[in-house]
Amino acid sequence: MTMKFATFNTNSIRARLPIIKDWLDREGPDVLCVQETKVQDKDFPADPFEEAGYHVIFKGQKSYNGVAIISKLPPDDILLNLYDKEDEQARFISARIGDIPVIREKGTRQIILVLKVRRKFCQVFTDIRIRTWEFVNT
Repeated sequence: MTMKFATFNTNSIRARLPIIKDWLDREGPDVLCVQETKVQDKDFPADPFEEAGYHVIFKGQKSYNGVAIISKLPPDDILLNLYDKEDEQARFISARIGDIPVIREKGTRQIILVLKVRRKFCQVFTDIRIRTWEFVNT
């Protein structure tokens, strides 16, 4: 199965909504990962994406940061925080789209796609997350 992935720094998803919608209609990616949405969850403009047949997951905060995954297939195994802290900034989101884990992390400004992932990767990622959590909390 071939899938088309893209990433975009929106610098305000509400301000760039017409540009994003036009691009989605024209290019039709299977997954679009965005950063710098700069909108609180309650104000995220999910409806236009859903009306176009996409599924949307997002984690936002007012005026800063914010990440989202917009996909044709419904996302599973959604993770909105890397460290499960209430005050964590909106810089990380991950989900499984079909059989492909997708991680969008704002700090690196890159989309991380792991194709044909084996269980070992998932275990390694979990181990890294646990070790990082232990380090942060010591």
